[in-house]
Amino acid sequence: MNNWVHTVTQRLQAVLAMWAPPRPGPIPVDQQATLDAPAAPAAYAAPAALEPLPAATPPPVAPPAQAWQASHTVQGPWAVAAGTWVGRRHAQHGLLCEDTAAWRITPGGAAHLVVADGVSSGARGDVASAALAGHVLALEPAYLMPADLSAASPTLGPGESAQDALAQQVLASDAVVQAALAAASPGRSGAATFAAVWLDAQGQGWYSRVGDCRLYRWRWQRGVGGRPALTLTQASQDQTFVALGEPPPPGVPPYNPARMVGNGCIGAPEVLALQLAAGDGLLLCSDGVHDVLSVEVLQRVVAHGLQRGRPLQSVARLLARLARSSGSRDDIGIAMAVYQPGGASPASPATPTTNRH
Repeated sequence: MNNWVHTVTQRLQAVLAMWAPPRPGPIPVDQQATLDAPAAPAAYAAPAALEPLPAATPPPVAPPAQAWQASHTVQGPWAVAAGTWVGRRHAQHGLLCEDTAAWRITPGGAAHLVVADGVSSGARGDVASAALAGHVLALEPAYLMPADLSAASPTLGPGESAQDALAQQVLASDAVVQAALAAASPGRSGAATFAAVWLDAQGQGWYSRVGDCRLYRWRWQRGVGGRPALTLTQASQDQTFVALGEPPPPGVPPYNPARMVGNGCIGAPEVLALQLAAGDGLLLCSDGVHDVLSVEVLQRVVAHGLQRGRPLQSVARLLARLARSSGSRDDIGIAMAVYQPGGASPASPATPTTNRH
């Protein structure tokens, strides 16, 4: 099941078919990312890198601005979920969210997840995030292989590593987003940030990010009294001006993203290896979540939900609601995955691991 068609393609359907009336007034400019926003002109055409859109006619009225929209599945070794929620700032102006959160399970059992965050100070953050997510989910990387087989991959060029090849595919997303924005908002520039993972059926593969979307990883271990305890850690680092040691442009806060996709500021995409063990999980989120919820809070919420048998989509919604109640006015995008070979339930912690000497 390729549920990125359910998420990303439906978003692009809305972008194609609905053009929102003029905005009631300027919204505050905050160089941070947003979620599902207004629709685009009828003349908008999806970039060639995206799959053709179905011919289904979308509803004539946009969904409510406050709607939590989620998708999920348990398939093969994976339990996955993704959801978006428009921020208060956009909801006050009747706008939809500009982030995209989506997943894809390939026929071979690989799991691709992405959270793309449209930059609200640029043009059409909804178009930018949808185009970026569609491109990222469609990538078919060469996954990690044993060292003695790594040179045998037929998908790589001479002297090219799987890591380098995927980095080049990520780099191509800059042109994909630019093309989508040129069609939807001629003469105006825009961008999006993202975090994404590509993992095969053995739980191994890659992750990447551009900007300030984040990737967290959790693992079950033995805690006090032998009880299972979840440890969640931040696996990616934000590419903000202050983190990179770069001076921001005049008037731009130093904690805004210095790297974006779609405006020529993508830089050299970083692609890193990732290996999950049975029971490990991943959380991808936009700054609408991590700006207000600490690692400690995220860890408690995820552990609380999973230990009580909640499915991933329920845990994701709980995180979104907590971010809202903690003061987040930004849009929210969340994607989650649990690696469960052998059909273990994602709601039950895997047998905790211990160090053996």
